[in-house]
Amino acid sequence: MMHNTSFYDPISTTKQQRDFLLAVCRLLVGILFIFSGLIKANDPTGFGYKLQEYFHCL
Repeated sequence: MMHNTSFYDPISTTKQQRDFLLAVCRLLVGILFIFSGLIKANDPTGFGYKLQEYFHCL
């Protein structure tokens, strides 16, 4: 049976919504990692102290 793509197709809309949500999540995670890296690069001494505290607790 042939599907007519000119009509509303809830399956493709759901896939489009999922793909959009996935793209937004990827963008947000990417921004988070970039922001975190910039913060660490801005204060390497403070980041070193935090690493020492972390490894001391292990």
